[in-house]
Amino acid sequence: MNSATVGLLIALREDIPNWVQKSSILGREGYRLDTADPRFISELLQGPLDPSNNAFGGGQWTREYRTIQSGYSILTLSERPDHRCAKGGRAGFVQTIQALAFLMVLNAHIQDSIPIDVNRAIDQSLAPFVSMIRRTSTCR
Repeated sequence: MNSATVGLLIALREDIPNWVQKSSILGREGYRLDTADPRFISELLQGPLDPSNNAFGGGQWTREYRTIQSGYSILTLSERPDHRCAKGGRAGFVQTIQALAFLMVLNAHIQDSIPIDVNRAIDQSLAPFVSMIRRTSTCR
């Protein structure tokens, strides 16, 4: 159980260099000049993003959702009677990592909506996309 929890943190960190590189390209503070794959400039800066391609922003969320799903597996296992020690601390850690993974997806797709209710069985319908646009109102 401890190894799985540590693996959750490692899985979340796996994609961080990719996020840093893509953010620096989008912010025009760094470039990856790759003659074999010019999409680092053309697709990221000129668009459109290919949603089926995990290498660029259009489909960049598989690792994060894999981390979230692994977290649900750890939480399910921690309900077993033989794994109940430190249950509260482990659950808090796992939920924090899941929240960070959701935040990473949201940061990349802020203009869109993202699926949140993703702890579903394979035979259930897909999770609905939830909009994160905050509605502001004026107070009188």
